[in-house]
Amino acid sequence: MPEGTYQHVARARSARGVLALAATWGCAFLLLLGLGALPVITLVLFVAGIPLAYDLIRDRQSQFEISPDTLSWEVPNGSGEVALASVVQAHLTFRLDLSAKLGLRLTDGRLITVPLSCLPGPHRLERALLDRNIKVVRGRQPLG
Repeated sequence: MPEGTYQHVARARSARGVLALAATWGCAFLLLLGLGALPVITLVLFVAGIPLAYDLIRDRQSQFEISPDTLSWEVPNGSGEVALASVVQAHLTFRLDLSAKLGLRLTDGRLITVPLSCLPGPHRLERALLDRNIKVVRGRQPLG
């Protein structure tokens, strides 16, 4: 890794993912066995947990990296790279789950949204962007 490179790797197999799956399927069992809920209701909860179970089994990884010249990301369904020189500003939009969406405004006017699954925590992300002299705007992303 070159000097001054920030790298973050996110894995699907984490304590938070296992806890979310256990809570979802635990509620389904509780509703079915403990409260006698309709099987259709519990089936919906079981089905809702299947994608998370699949990701936990496969242990998908996502990567986010800021090198001295580029900002890049790689997620299971794609990747992207932007030259830091073409980034005018970064927009951090905070969500209810305390994560943040990252939008990059480029010199040609485009707004690129980085996939949420590869991003680090919002405070680390903001610090990494500011360390590379990228202007960070908090709050709503501009339209367009």
